[in-house]
Amino acid sequence: MCDRHLRPDLTAGPLRFKRMREYLIAYAPDENPLVVIAVIHGRRNPRVMAGILRSRSEEENR
Repeated sequence: MCDRHLRPDLTAGPLRFKRMREYLIAYAPDENPLVVIAVIHGRRNPRVMAGILRSRSEEENR
């Protein structure tokens, strides 16, 4: 079973997501070495998760 997937409801970026217990790990699969963007508790509101990911991508573009 592959649980590494896209989440277009959270980001339009090329991130992949993996669920580990109650956490959702957002990572950039094309980076070498692998870059973890965020580790977010899975019970957060999806809008809050999207905001966290958006702020991380804005920080990265500065």
